[in-house]
Amino acid sequence: MSGLGLVARPRYTVRFDTLLRIAVGEELSKSGATKAPDATGEKRGGLFRSTLIFSGMTQLSRILGLLRDILLARLFGADGATDAFFVAFKIPNFFRRLFAEGAFSQAFVPVLTEYKEQRSFNELQALVARTSGTLATVLFVITAVGWWVL
Repeated sequence: MSGLGLVARPRYTVRFDTLLRIAVGEELSKSGATKAPDATGEKRGGLFRSTLIFSGMTQLSRILGLLRDILLARLFGADGATDAFFVAFKIPNFFRRLFAEGAFSQAFVPVLTEYKEQRSFNELQALVARTSGTLATVLFVITAVGWWVL
């Protein structure tokens, strides 16, 4: 799996293990070697900065959703096509709430934190790979069933 990379830009690749190390809080030096966070275990201003970014992006999402609804109402009015759009949009919204904002993230984040703090990096990498593989498989099955039904 070490040779598997995600394409970030043409002619540049980012390795999965590098992305995972960044995600779990290890800092990268200019040479690409990782170094652990400082002695307190946290980066300076990390929690406050993360909270501000998360809050700001949530607020931006709400504003863009409102603008989307205003634009749809202005362009299409209240008719069958608009109703069909809103009914169809409930399914992706349900999965977003379940996985991104709901039970899945509340259950997965503590497990991920425990793996990061008490287990090896290889075990952490295996957990993330298994979880993302399972979610991708479930998404594929749901998409295939939805395509087949419609």
